[in-house]
Amino acid sequence: MSTLYVDNIYSKTGTSQALSIDSSGRVTMPVVPAWRVSISANQSVSSTGFTQVQLDLTSTENCFLNGGVTISSYEVVAPVTGIYAIHSYVRLDGVGTGYVQLSIMVNGIKTDVSDSYSIEGSPPSNYVTINASDVFSVNANDTFRLEVYTSNDTSYTINSNTVFSGHLVG
Repeated sequence: MSTLYVDNIYSKTGTSQALSIDSSGRVTMPVVPAWRVSISANQSVSSTGFTQVQLDLTSTENCFLNGGVTISSYEVVAPVTGIYAIHSYVRLDGVGTGYVQLSIMVNGIKTDVSDSYSIEGSPPSNYVTINASDVFSVNANDTFRLEVYTSNDTSYTINSNTVFSGHLVG
């Protein structure tokens, strides 16, 4: 049996730290692709059907982009190929009748089981929050998008208390 003692592991070029192990055995990775973003202001919607949530990095109040994650056209861009755990909650206000749906999509695709969604039937007119979570296998530069669907309502608000988060799990 062999034993390897190490505190830090660096990239092949030796210029960036890839892993650290502290004296208690905790492993940390300083550059894990991860994000937590929101929208900068309430988003007014005036139509039925699908509406893209206008994600951005609204503030430093626990919103962040890490490990090469970027936002382009209100979509989160995965910097590396891998499996990502994704979660979102979207608050809607002023919903009338019908149902609402939150979809998480990769590259804007909504077919069969390619996306993940949550449906809320007959939601209250204010303070409805829809949650969706899933795990996706994506390639570098694939995008994650949030869309809200309303079956009947033509005037409601996507509240700025909306959050979209995720991270690379492997």
